Amino acid sequence: EMVKFEIYNFYSKQHIRRDISFEDQDREQKMDKGELTGFCRDFMMLPPKSKIHEVFRLVSPLQQPLNFEQFKKTLPILAM
Repeated sequence: EMVKFEIYNFYSKQHIRRDISFEDQDREQKMDKGELTGFCRDFMMLPPKSKIHEVFRLVSPLQQPLNFEQFKKTLPILAM
């Protein structure tokens, strides 16, 4: 569980602006489609982008960036 959280932290911070306060950075920590795609590429999970987008829609129906719980739900689906 801790490893998953560390991975999520690393990828979800890719888009955070550097000119905001430390406290605001924690509030902005979410994983968007691009970061999820980067995660898949880096971990040699190479589903087509259409599948990544489909999984993203499945766990985030409103297309909002993923929180940690939603990220965990994507893992078994992407691994198939």
